[in-house]
Amino acid sequence: MDLLVTNVDDWPQLIQNVCEPQGDWIGFELFGAQAGNRDAIGAKVRVMLKDGRILRRDMGGGGGYFGANEPLLHFGLGAATIASIEVRWPDGQLKSFPAPATGR
Repeated sequence: MDLLVTNVDDWPQLIQNVCEPQGDWIGFELFGAQAGNRDAIGAKVRVMLKDGRILRRDMGGGGGYFGANEPLLHFGLGAATIASIEVRWPDGQLKSFPAPATGR
């Protein structure tokens, strides 16, 4: 992933990831079912890997002055393989999913 940093009194900086691909990845775009939280702010995604590791990302809603975050939870997998996915929604419900296709 690349990173764009904006500055109030200076030029923006683009920090490019120029390394060769090091492995696989997966991203999630969550949609909340509750009125007033369509971006699923507060949801937690856990990616369980077959080697026993667990990767976790939380859906945040913040940004900065004239800034924003892409509403996508990105997981770099390297050479690891996904065993399953869990999503804990803001209302406390837990949903489990089998390993999805990666690279998207």
